[in-house]
Amino acid sequence: MERFKKTGLYEKSLQFGSGTLVLQSGKIAKQSDGAILATVGDTVVLNTVVLGKEPLASCNFLPLSVHYREMFSAAGKFPGGFLKREGKISDREVLISRLIDRALRPMFEDHFFHEVQIISHVLSYDPNFDPAMIAMVGASAALSISGAPLVGISGAVRVAKLDKEVIVNPSIQQIKASDVNLVVSATHREIVMIESEAKEVKEDDLSSLLKTAMDSIAHIVDCMEEMKKEIGKEFIWRSNTVQDVERVNLAQAFEHRVQEGLNISCKYERVGYFELLSREILEKCQDDDVSLSDVKKDVEKLLKSIMRDNVIEGRGRIGGRNNTEIREIECESGIFPRTHGSALFTRGDTQVIATVTLGTEDDGQIIGNVIDDYRESFMLHYSFPPFAAGECGALRAPGRREIGHGQLARKAINAVMPSKEQFPYTVRVCADVTESDGSSSQATICAGILSLMDAGVPIKSMIAGIAMGMVQEKDKLAILSDIAHEEDSFGDIDFKVAGSVEGVTALQLDSKLPCLTLDTLITALSQAKDGRLHILSKMKNTISVPREKLSRYAPSFHTLNIAKDSIKDLIGPGGKVIRDICEKTGAKINVNDDGVVTVAAVDAAAVEKAILMIRGVTGASAEIGTKFEGRIVKIIDSGIFVDCGMGKDAFVHISEVSHSTVNDLRDCFSEGEKVNMVVIGEDRGRVRFSIKDYDVEVSVLIEKNKRKRSRNSEHGKNDQSGKFERSRKRMRNEHWKRDKAEEKFKNR
Repeated sequence: MERFKKTGLYEKSLQFGSGTLVLQSGKIAKQSDGAILATVGDTVVLNTVVLGKEPLASCNFLPLSVHYREMFSAAGKFPGGFLKREGKISDREVLISRLIDRALRPMFEDHFFHEVQIISHVLSYDPNFDPAMIAMVGASAALSISGAPLVGISGAVRVAKLDKEVIVNPSIQQIKASDVNLVVSATHREIVMIESEAKEVKEDDLSSLLKTAMDSIAHIVDCMEEMKKEIGKEFIWRSNTVQDVERVNLAQAFEHRVQEGLNISCKYERVGYFELLSREILEKCQDDDVSLSDVKKDVEKLLKSIMRDNVIEGRGRIGGRNNTEIREIECESGIFPRTHGSALFTRGDTQVIATVTLGTEDDGQIIGNVIDDYRESFMLHYSFPPFAAGECGALRAPGRREIGHGQLARKAINAVMPSKEQFPYTVRVCADVTESDGSSSQATICAGILSLMDAGVPIKSMIAGIAMGMVQEKDKLAILSDIAHEEDSFGDIDFKVAGSVEGVTALQLDSKLPCLTLDTLITALSQAKDGRLHILSKMKNTISVPREKLSRYAPSFHTLNIAKDSIKDLIGPGGKVIRDICEKTGAKINVNDDGVVTVAAVDAAAVEKAILMIRGVTGASAEIGTKFEGRIVKIIDSGIFVDCGMGKDAFVHISEVSHSTVNDLRDCFSEGEKVNMVVIGEDRGRVRFSIKDYDVEVSVLIEKNKRKRSRNSEHGKNDQSGKFERSRKRMRNEHWKRDKAEEKFKNR
């Protein structure tokens, strides 16, 4: 068969950012329908495409699956864990798989229901060249030569803006440092997919970056079109779609009823209305082989046609809204008593509950992949339970959609999160969708930012998100703000924009067909800004600035500095000392290589106790006036030793025990007795304590300490002078003795 025809070794190369992209076919994976070995620098990605021989039965969607995998061996690393083998797909791999899927799915012909599997396999990793973009281009090239029925060929680039410099296909380090990170997939003229995160970038700047991306993509598409002409295969396919004309005509007889249903704004009532309508049509159908699901599909097609006609002709949207109208918004904050922060955001029939949890550095998520190893201090987890759509379903681990939506919301909010120096907490936002009628990911952004403000996180700006849609029929086009579920399903694009008053922080575009021009996208960006500002004004009516105080159930933080030489004393052999302090106080303690110690606990008293113990074991100075309660552990003639929870026993000199003369301390104190004492200063690196001055004002203690230090300093000077004179006298005596001995020897 033609689809299995082998080709010889074929190579095509083109400029790809700062490197050269080499696309090679005919050497590896020759039994797949399309295989491309894509190489830039030392980054190598194998991309394969396999097409199913027959269409899937009863399938009314494209059964496309995309799998992007990064092998640790590509970077010369071993996988973590006991098995030392790649296992569950990571979130990064999920997100890149979604990028490839979203870029290629719109390129297939309608009614193509053959199974398609695309695998992108990273075989070698060079930090200077991002494997994700190489995989996107390589997968598109492999698809273009596979013989799959396509409406066009798409290319992809990443554009970053770093210190006002625009970089096409930047390195991993440049991506991390950039102000804008924009991924675009497009044909020669139409945009297919966008994924972006930015630090409140203006819409005009985004438009300029999109134009740069489109210009770069044109060269990639030209190269792949040449490849398709030279080595592309043919694939004979057929559709399993069979149209029952009689059933369709019967459904169309109820067109006026469908129109009535579209005027219902409440999703629950609208779904119920069309359920009853489908059953009514089924009862009037003469064919016994027709099922309710068949009738529902016919009603859905009619619903799509009427909805699109209404929008294009200006007859109104679902629920009677106009194209720019935003659904009713309700916001609440502080809805749960024990969470560190919480909020409820409702827009129309879409509703999200968000909660915030604050923790220490140890609570951060440890990320280890081919690209990097680090600890994530800000997490946002999105959940979409079945009841949110009024359905029954199994509760499983987060799927690709949930991971993708959570990551989009995280990107939008991360741009305004405080630095680690400003806010040393690890932050986790849990967003649970409780009702869904479109735009749940954007409602997650709104609920998430409200919950962070309720938690007292000092964000830089308030963020809101809005989902835009578009309906295009020939030369007529309509852009819709705040799309509902049906407008997302039956429209041509799903365009999500999140940002603040100042600019955009996240952008995501998915299209059904490559139909969106750059000019149309710029218009949609402007309309999205108006909607975003409207939503922000509603949110600010609930809470306008972050709360000044954290929840009393959130851990309190304290930071202190110790000498680098004292780090080993704090940690102890095998971590014994620091572990003992944590167990005794209930606090969490972290120390870095610079000697910065962070202490955290829900109970402020536990933090204070842990700090005292840290100062005790490291010899760090304690503030004058700090008071302690301790238990006497030993009495000697010169003073008493007291366990005050500092890790080391504190010593109180006999002169600081009482204002009156004490001859024998054992007459006044006994071991095990509790005493109160106060810090009165420091002498030769040791903290000085007093029992007699426990009730003295701190200012008086400070003044007494100054006088004592002054006396000690003067005494030290006198003592040094005396030592010098004694040394000179001793030397004169030695010289005199030596002279006498020599004289005696001569006289002999």
